[in-house]
Amino acid sequence: MTAWPGLEFELYPETSCSNSPTGSLSIAVVPGGSLPTGYSLDNSTYQSNPNFAPLAAGTQLVFVRDEHGCVFEKTVEIPATPELEIALPNVIVIPCDSTQITLQPSIGGDTTGLQLLWWNGAQSPSVTVTTAGPVWIEASNECGSLRREAAVAWADAAGDTVLVYVPNSFSPLAALTENTMFRPFFGATLSLLDYRMEVYDRWGNMVYETETLEQGWLGNFSTKQTGTDVFVWQMWARVSFCGREIELYKNGDVTVVR
Repeated sequence: MTAWPGLEFELYPETSCSNSPTGSLSIAVVPGGSLPTGYSLDNSTYQSNPNFAPLAAGTQLVFVRDEHGCVFEKTVEIPATPELEIALPNVIVIPCDSTQITLQPSIGGDTTGLQLLWWNGAQSPSVTVTTAGPVWIEASNECGSLRREAAVAWADAAGDTVLVYVPNSFSPLAALTENTMFRPFFGATLSLLDYRMEVYDRWGNMVYETETLEQGWLGNFSTKQTGTDVFVWQMWARVSFCGREIELYKNGDVTVVR
């Protein structure tokens, strides 16, 4: 009894994106054995082409059929490319002793074909920011894209983010005087240059306006006291600190508690 010559083959996988099938596989038969007549990944459907694509990352069972009808098999792993990673702090503070700050994200994973796009249209690895406000960056490669958002804020002399605290409720009948009126509270290191606040009821009627910080709203409309209800407000201010003048705008809602 004699056996037909065997068939040897090598497998050459190419990586795939982890979120979509972009991998491939090439099969190379080693000369000297029987001749291949078909290639398959399920031992059912055979093709004459020794290349398969697109393939998802993971294990594949490969079948090669020869001229005598014999089938030879091997397993191969289609590797996954590392997922793209990008990190940017949620809040970036411009120090008091500086007029700008450089944003440079930390990028990891597969950076093949990496492209960057900042909110201001820049496509560089880093950008310089000279004013406070929202920022974002998008990073993309052949497998997809990621977006990270952040906020740039000014810092006061102590190095903290400039804060304007506005309470979301107050009680005109409270025991503590500071809780009987509605007004914003600015950081101690700020100098207030300009200020205006407006308060509206749910129907859009202006119930209070002031340009004097110390004169907070006492929960009244004209000569009448309002009941327990929710009101909306908006505030404009111009402040000075660290030798800089900054325009601020905030809005929100406040509940009057009786």
